Amino acid sequence: MDIKFLILYWKSRDSHVKNGIIINNKEKTIVLQYSKVLKSRNEWKEKAIKRADENREYRKAKKRYLNTIAVLRAKNLLMEQEAEEKKNN
Repeated sequence: MDIKFLILYWKSRDSHVKNGIIINNKEKTIVLQYSKVLKSRNEWKEKAIKRADENREYRKAKKRYLNTIAVLRAKNLLMEQEAEEKKNN
């Protein structure tokens, strides 16, 4: 259910708005301010984006490191083979 609908639903002639929060005098009901909901959602969204960026950077770095390790292993194997050939001659 949309928070705007809730705000309009709870607003009656016995209600009044104080600091952006609608207070129903009969039931003392407080409805969350819509901007607070938006702020919470935006905070969650920013955290999710940051976490996704960190994960992406981690995967990129891991791929680079694995490629570097593969190149170094190939060079090492080649050098070992050359050393064996020199040793046998």
